Amino acid sequence: MGIRVDDDSDLSGRVELWAAKLPLVGLVAWHYWLIVDRGECYDRWEVWQTKGLTTNSWGYLYRNLGDRSAGVGNGEGWRIETWSGDRGQCLAGRIERSPTEYPWRDHYFVFPGPNSNTYVQWVLREHYQLSWHGIGRRYVRHAAKAKA
Repeated sequence: MGIRVDDDSDLSGRVELWAAKLPLVGLVAWHYWLIVDRGECYDRWEVWQTKGLTTNSWGYLYRNLGDRSAGVGNGEGWRIETWSGDRGQCLAGRIERSPTEYPWRDHYFVFPGPNSNTYVQWVLREHYQLSWHGIGRRYVRHAAKAKA
């Protein structure tokens, strides 16, 4: 299921936030993704602009489309934040339930969203606010206001 690692440390329920600069617009726009690290293996979760590229996809939502630090065409990614313990477990559960719970898995628009950054901000909610480089992060709030 996940990508195996050769590390026997107990990282069960650790969640990492990663980012990489987008091609051409990397100075202003980043692509964010999440890693769920369960110790012996990890899974990379993200939304991508093309749906159905692998069997580990649900609309535009993917598990393990790329390696942990693989960028998106403008250099390697970098880790921004890590959560473990109760918060890590909570986020890991939310991520692993996202194939059935993420409301925009079948929709993708570069701007204003929903896009990859919309997904990550939806998962993180109040735990973390993506930087201004995360174009599409505010779609979650705008969509909620439109429903009200």
